[in-house]
Amino acid sequence: MYYLTEKRSELKVNSLKLKNFRNYDLLNVEFDGSTNIFYGNNAQGKTNILEAVYLSGTTKSHRGSKDRDMIRFGEDESHIETVVEKNGISYQMVILKNAHGMTLTDPTRDTITTSAFMET
Repeated sequence: MYYLTEKRSELKVNSLKLKNFRNYDLLNVEFDGSTNIFYGNNAQGKTNILEAVYLSGTTKSHRGSKDRDMIRFGEDESHIETVVEKNGISYQMVILKNAHGMTLTDPTRDTITTSAFMET
């Protein structure tokens, strides 16, 4: 890639694991290093996957949803585990959503914030 200014660091999502997130009981996705395409019938969860990736990077839903809406019906909490690669180093982030809100952790550290991760 060519940049007009200084070279930027690249962030790549390697995998995503969802547990009790929206309509998913359990989902494991490993992404290709290039373009990934999700296709299927309406209301099958394609946008939910994109929402989980967005949530991992921003701690907010692009839908403006209430936290409770992101937890599968009948469950008390949901988990989003994202493995990303930045500058050749892999990082694992885990988001726990429950009635008390959201916690973002990196299993190799204590609880962190998204902005702290992005500065790494």
